[in-house]
Amino acid sequence: MRGYRVRRVWGWDGHGLPIENKVEGELQIRRKKDIEEVVGLKTFIEHCQKYVNDVSAEWEWYVDHIGRWVDFKNAYKTWDTDYMESVM
Repeated sequence: MRGYRVRRVWGWDGHGLPIENKVEGELQIRRKKDIEEVVGLKTFIEHCQKYVNDVSAEWEWYVDHIGRWVDFKNAYKTWDTDYMESVM
């Protein structure tokens, strides 16, 4: 409204609680410490990224069907180096 342009690009927050909670359920993690002590941080991160890749198409279908327009083709993920550098 003040002359600024906001890009309507879809994005994924890879360290967000909804993603972490889903992955914790899949891996049957009971305590946050189990992420480091039992599963391993690298493995947990890989599972979070895989979860996002697995559900992206479902979100695209849903958002399109409720009449919201966003650019999915150029979606960002917070773990992408380009995204991190743009924020810094």
